Amino acid sequence: MDELRQSLENGDLSEVEKRIEHLASADEAPTALALGVRLAVAMAAEMRDGVPVGSRSGAMIAGWAKNWPQTADDAVVVAREFLLNPGKLKETLASRLFGDRAGSSGEAKP
Repeated sequence: MDELRQSLENGDLSEVEKRIEHLASADEAPTALALGVRLAVAMAAEMRDGVPVGSRSGAMIAGWAKNWPQTADDAVVVAREFLLNPGKLKETLASRLFGDRAGSSGEAKP
């Protein structure tokens, strides 16, 4: 878990992507929040890598739309919000993954 926390704090999304994918795929009916976080991280990785947004994440959304159409639509809305407010994504990830509301310093926020 320390490695995952360090990756999140350093902006290295590879470990975060793996962990979220594992958590989201473990659910038979994942929530819009879980899928939205997964999508936001995938889209952020696409932007980081300089590839068109949706070039990799589009197939992921298409698969979700087949299995959970409404949840997939809601997940896109969640991902959009996180991409517009990246600090919120970081805080939500820390809360979900580590059970706290850690900021970039690793200290709990009030």
